[in-house]
Amino acid sequence: FEPASNQTNIGEALKYFTSAFRLNPHYSHAAANIASVHGVYGEGLKQQALQDPARKDEYLAESHKNFMIAIEYFKKSVELDPDAVSSYRMLSVTYANIGDSQNAALYSSLADKVAREKK
Repeated sequence: FEPASNQTNIGEALKYFTSAFRLNPHYSHAAANIASVHGVYGEGLKQQALQDPARKDEYLAESHKNFMIAIEYFKKSVELDPDAVSSYRMLSVTYANIGDSQNAALYSSLADKVAREKK
């Protein structure tokens, strides 16, 4: 779905963000960045499923797996930094990507609430 160089860049980014999170498991931004990489990869796989009907199920399964990893790390991000509005927003987007409108709405509301309280 992406040129090899972009896949390499995504892999390298994930490696560095994961290393940063291992070195400091309280680093909310590293958790959010790991989540973002998985979200981007999941979205790419979802697009690839549209372009390659013969392997659609395979791409969608791998996409869902990446979205679930993204959710896990975005949740870690907000646990570590309850004021991380962007992580709440990305939880909403990621839940929407897997078709979970209830959690998408929940995290959208939480993002709005946290953003209002930060003002």
